[in-house]
Amino acid sequence: MVFNCQIDRFNSGTTTWNLRMTYRDTTGSAPAAYIRARLYRMPIGTATPSLIAQVNSNASASTAVNTIPSAQFNHTFDFEANTYWVRVELVRAATNQGIFFYSVVVDGTSV
Repeated sequence: MVFNCQIDRFNSGTTTWNLRMTYRDTTGSAPAAYIRARLYRMPIGTATPSLIAQVNSNASASTAVNTIPSAQFNHTFDFEANTYWVRVELVRAATNQGIFFYSVVVDGTSV
């Protein structure tokens, strides 16, 4: 299953960010099932998106509800020039593998 989450316009003086995902993956870090969230930017008037950051449930062995951050990234969000969205992918090899997506946020961090 795949879906896209639009990021609404916001103002911030922060340029250092993490993409944080809250989920549950009953397979832990096994590659057979995972949830992946990817943050994209695309200049208005073009059709070529650029990947900014991503986070994957396989980065953690936890099988409970968990929140994990992406690697920290620097970006100045410019909604006059770009559109932004997060693409979320839920992948599993078998129906007995439980993957549950709860939320994803772009989180401004302090350095």
